[in-house]
Amino acid sequence: MVERRPFDDGMLAGLLFALAGWAGNWLITPMHHPDAGPLRVALVVGQAVVCVSVAVWLVLYRQPRAGAPPAV
Repeated sequence: MVERRPFDDGMLAGLLFALAGWAGNWLITPMHHPDAGPLRVALVVGQAVVCVSVAVWLVLYRQPRAGAPPAV
């Protein structure tokens, strides 16, 4: 059985939040990319939505069980 560590889940969630923040920054600074088309904007919005969704899922629902021994 593969051992799951809470630190690894938290680190992945942090990385996903950072990628979502990067997408948000791209969306609020349109003057730096005036030639971006609607497909690119839609893909960046999708990146933000997917990253935030998976990160929230990791933080809220991948908690260790109450009786589980600590992963060392």
